[in-house]
Amino acid sequence: MIEFDKDVSDDDDDAVEWFRKLGQFLTDHPEPKSYTSRQVDITHETLESASIHDILDPVFQADCACETIEECDQNVAHLSAAQRRLYAVWWYEAEVNNGGHHQFYSNSYGMFWRDAVDGLEAIGAHSAKQILLDSVARFAEPPSRDRAQRNDQLENLDFDDLNTRLYANNEDLDALMRKFILAHAEDFLFSGILRYENPSEFKLMYGRDGFRWERLTT
Repeated sequence: MIEFDKDVSDDDDDAVEWFRKLGQFLTDHPEPKSYTSRQVDITHETLESASIHDILDPVFQADCACETIEECDQNVAHLSAAQRRLYAVWWYEAEVNNGGHHQFYSNSYGMFWRDAVDGLEAIGAHSAKQILLDSVARFAEPPSRDRAQRNDQLENLDFDDLNTRLYANNEDLDALMRKFILAHAEDFLFSGILRYENPSEFKLMYGRDGFRWERLTT
């Protein structure tokens, strides 16, 4: 959310120009971030009882909220086949549950749709796999790994019925993922230091001099 100084409002500038300036500011001045490092141990006991998200924490360190194929491939190069498949399945389910297949394909994680197909097959989620394949079939050509090209391909595609099918799918993906993890335990055991992004410490302000980041008061 953007807060305005008391002497300005969002009506003071032409809307198109205002959003242009906002985009340029965020490009030149990304939000300041801070991180905390902590020891994480994923043991056999963890695999049995922890949430799938917590088990995959070390895998999530492969940040694929990136823009280029090369950057994304570099970020996942260290993952095993089992880790990469679970990573793709988790993000497929999360993205579709949050905003449908359109969101999955439009975001960076959509470049891993083939890994998601392989992952759903590997864990035995055959209905979910078919839904994903049906979504792929709506493209004139297979979804591009390039995000910009993939977004161009998405124009006029409708996935509402497939979203509904996945929401109604009675396969327990968490249970299937855990079964897969336990069968490939060596790929998911971990002991080491992970870095976590801290909650935002700044808010975006707009005033006569333009945009600025301002530290939140406690």
